[in-house]
Amino acid sequence: MSPPNAKLRLISNNLRQIGLLILLTSSLVACSNRNPILIKDITQKKPGTVIYVTGQVKDLAPLIKDAAYRLQDDTGGIWVITSGILPVSGTQIKVKGKIQQQNITIAAEQLNEFYLLELEQLPSESDLRAANN
Repeated sequence: MSPPNAKLRLISNNLRQIGLLILLTSSLVACSNRNPILIKDITQKKPGTVIYVTGQVKDLAPLIKDAAYRLQDDTGGIWVITSGILPVSGTQIKVKGKIQQQNITIAAEQLNEFYLLELEQLPSESDLRAANN
């Protein structure tokens, strides 16, 4: 029969290993979710989903409380609503945003428009590479 301290050490080591495994798994999932998706794929996601997207800032639109800008990649464009500072038109940025959907009726036709609520503006991958060189 093992002494009580040996059993406690074994249980403690097992719990530590399980905790480390959970931490590593959650870190991998968090890192993989930071990969930007294509703008054309946003409509395939559920509203409320947090995503990353990269593109060039095209149009700027000041609003009453917030502001908006149009982000464009090779697959399409999407409006991004921000309560922060508008990015400079023509710059390449990466955005962490929450997908929003608005139903709009125009001439008895129902349109489902998608846009992003900006959670964070990040430098693009090319900006990060340039800063490291």
